[in-house]
Amino acid sequence: GAMCTWGTTSLLIGEAPPASCGGRFVAPGAPLHATDLNGMAMQDVCIVKPGPYYVFLIGDWGGVVHGLPDALANPDVKPVPADHRSKKFPHHERKFVAGVDDRAQFLVAEQMEDRAAKNEPDYILNAGDNFYWSGILAQCGGAPFQHLGTGQWRKVFEEVYDGPALKGKQWLGVLGNHDYGGFKFTAGWDQTIGYTWGTDVPTSTHRWMTPAQYWKVKVWYPDFSVDYFFVDTNAYNAFSVDVVSEHNICSAAHNVVSASCGPQGPIHLDDCPGWFARLWEAQIGWLERHLSQSKAEWQVIVTHFPPEYGTKAWMYLSQTYGIDLIVSGHKHLQEVWGPDKDNNFLAPTAWVVSGGGGGITSDGVPTEDGNDDQYGFIELELSKELITVSAISHGGKVRSTTHVNQRPPLLGEPIAWPFHFTSTRTTTTTLTATTSTVTKTSTFTETHTSTATETKTLTETRTLTTTTITSTTITSTTITETSTTKTATRTATSTETMTWTATSTSTSTETMTKTRTVTTTSTHTHSFVFEATDDADWRRSADPAQAVGGKAPALGSHAHVPAASWGKPVSSPWGEMPTRTSTSSTTTSSTVTSVTVTTTSTSTTTRSTTTVTSTTTVTTTVTTRTSTATVSTTQTTTSVRSTMMTTTPPPPTTSKLSTVDKGLGDEFSPFRK
Repeated sequence: GAMCTWGTTSLLIGEAPPASCGGRFVAPGAPLHATDLNGMAMQDVCIVKPGPYYVFLIGDWGGVVHGLPDALANPDVKPVPADHRSKKFPHHERKFVAGVDDRAQFLVAEQMEDRAAKNEPDYILNAGDNFYWSGILAQCGGAPFQHLGTGQWRKVFEEVYDGPALKGKQWLGVLGNHDYGGFKFTAGWDQTIGYTWGTDVPTSTHRWMTPAQYWKVKVWYPDFSVDYFFVDTNAYNAFSVDVVSEHNICSAAHNVVSASCGPQGPIHLDDCPGWFARLWEAQIGWLERHLSQSKAEWQVIVTHFPPEYGTKAWMYLSQTYGIDLIVSGHKHLQEVWGPDKDNNFLAPTAWVVSGGGGGITSDGVPTEDGNDDQYGFIELELSKELITVSAISHGGKVRSTTHVNQRPPLLGEPIAWPFHFTSTRTTTTTLTATTSTVTKTSTFTETHTSTATETKTLTETRTLTTTTITSTTITSTTITETSTTKTATRTATSTETMTWTATSTSTSTETMTKTRTVTTTSTHTHSFVFEATDDADWRRSADPAQAVGGKAPALGSHAHVPAASWGKPVSSPWGEMPTRTSTSSTTTSSTVTSVTVTTTSTSTTTRSTTTVTSTTTVTTTVTTRTSTATVSTTQTTTSVRSTMMTTTPPPPTTSKLSTVDKGLGDEFSPFRK
């Protein structure tokens, strides 16, 4: 072994850190495209201080800022969790908890700060979904190092995790499905990678570290080391373009036909599913290569989707190469699956979900005091023999403590994860027998009106005689007034409205079947070559007792070989030299079994509405007026006489205008032959 001395700490280790190993993570030069550094190995980092050693984990943490960019000038505008528990999402609908659901990101950040003041983390692992709902609000395809100032970095990241205990702590991370756009792939995901080089951004504190979609780094501690593998698993939300889902990055329903991220890809909508599938396939080979060569005590995977997605792949990789811990997010809650937990299908590999960072409302109902597993973060305490996983809630409660031991790699026969693996996905869309019938009918009533009116006013005569004899004077006045008025009015009205009926029938019948089949075939043939070595470090061996003469198979060989074969190339019974063959084919067929379109329109022409009115009025007025005669004599007599006479007219006559009615009705009747 090699002797390495850091300060006052001396230890015997199997390999020494490079001379350039520093205390901070340093990215290489900025790439031209966000995909250029995929698979890169970042320069090793050395933590030289004495323990204990802590690391924090958080996912799904970046809330929504309403009113950007104007909100940048308002310090009172804060990010709020994306509301995933409303009636818009029936499968996640639940009650709203005021004071928690509306400020979950800040509650978790406050608990991270409090915990960091007690157990200072060396760095923070970020499981993705950094900005809800749709990542950085920019179009992908630009140079990642050219920062676009949307204001989200400042409001959602820099001003939230800025307490004195967290200040300067670097965030090492991956992309989540919402960083690509959620239900599209054209959000500024390359900007999320590019912020790694945001040194010219005034608000940047230079702690963001996501240099590629997938990458690795080794972290050295005085008596152990950790190999971190940052993996993009968003292929598990990249379905065929015709799959309509809020969780399909490649959906034609939300991506425009011309959607593109330029040369880095996806270059167009139809390329999207294959682009993510190729990304995942490349990472499987990359993981196999580097996990098989790992000599670190701990192998830790950091990704967005939990291993419930891609179960067979993670079972194969964990068992074959001895993955110790997988940390993830995506599910909006906190879960710890320890080596001894029931139903842990990866046991003894442990895996953790920390999707309760507060950027989106939790799957379940939180409590006000934080005595729940809905919002929170994870604390990892690292040592040579043990990783202690503590789940911390938004109320500062330690919800669980789990111990993780090193998992040895596979020794002996490989597991049955298919080395020749064919995956076929067929999507069939059938539209059948769609019939639409519209009938409109309007009916108007036929009306005949016939009116005859005759009015007579005859003579009324009033006679008033007054005789006054006073002393020797007699005055006699006679006034006679006769008024005769005769009025005859004849009105004939005929109104006819026809019945109009219009019937329109439209029938459309279509039967169409569209089938899209995607077949992916992967053939894996493995062999390992073992060589003799004097390496006495048995950290990765499951059975140190098999050592002969202090010798062991080279670390990374992951299998035992008889001592007689040491120092000689030996082929594994799995096959010859390592090869990988991948075949992907896509078949799209569209069959139209029948298309029938029938349109029927029936209408009846209407005649105009006719109204005839005939009015006859006869008025006769006779007025007779007789006035004063006066005679004067000498006589003292007073006499008053008053007479009123009314002459009664004969009864009125009414004529029926049947001739007019009949004529109008007969002439305009719609039923007249």
